[in-house]
Amino acid sequence: NLYLYKSCPPDALQWDYRRDKIVAELYKANADIVCLQEVHIQHYHNYIKPRMKSKGYIGAYEKRHGDRIDGCATFFKASKFKMIQRYRIDYHADGIALMDRDNIGLVIMLERQQPTSRHHHVPKSNPKICIANTHLLYNPKRGDIKLAQLNPEIHQNYDTLLHNLNLTSIYRYIDDYVTTNSQAVDFIFYSSNPVRAYDDGDTANSKTCDKISHRIQPIGYLNLYTKEQMDSMPSLPNFQLSSDHISLLCKLSYFESNAD
Repeated sequence: NLYLYKSCPPDALQWDYRRDKIVAELYKANADIVCLQEVHIQHYHNYIKPRMKSKGYIGAYEKRHGDRIDGCATFFKASKFKMIQRYRIDYHADGIALMDRDNIGLVIMLERQQPTSRHHHVPKSNPKICIANTHLLYNPKRGDIKLAQLNPEIHQNYDTLLHNLNLTSIYRYIDDYVTTNSQAVDFIFYSSNPVRAYDDGDTANSKTCDKISHRIQPIGYLNLYTKEQMDSMPSLPNFQLSSDHISLLCKLSYFESNAD
């Protein structure tokens, strides 16, 4: 879809220029978990994955439906998590007019690795975190298709998508502190609902089974660009921002307590 980028600086569109700046931005963020969309399959395997691996990340990738050559990529630090499950979500469904596109989702379940340092708090159980990475249809005139893609009852893998989490936007959580002139679209969502799990404690004399409550809470975020800042830039990608996706970043804190 090169017509979408006709007002971008031509040299800034070249992959050989963009790739180093994109990876440098990921390195600088140093996030525990990274979600990327519209990643060319060759760019993923030949460039991004090896460079993320060199920084201690493990990657998961799913290509879009059909003959498309891009998809979603999710990375996580191997020192902090291990992947215990992964799912591919196809938004394409035969015979449904609103589900004839090639968009996909990638869902992975991570388990927290126990810290090796004695200075770190050791959880009573290994907490798990579900990461959903997706890219819905871009077309701003087809909100009907986007809504259909978000409707789990339409999907053949309905059971995989079903959850009872009360999702909240990271940036709306701190809405009082975010300028109303921001032009970035926020699609980072989290659930602060406590999740209960059972921990089997084994001692020399007895075995106990405790209810453990897990929850996460946002404690930091990356500032968004204002309208004035965006208006002062050339169209994306440009020499300042080498992707047409602006980075969103947050810091979450994990809490654990005994549940009644």
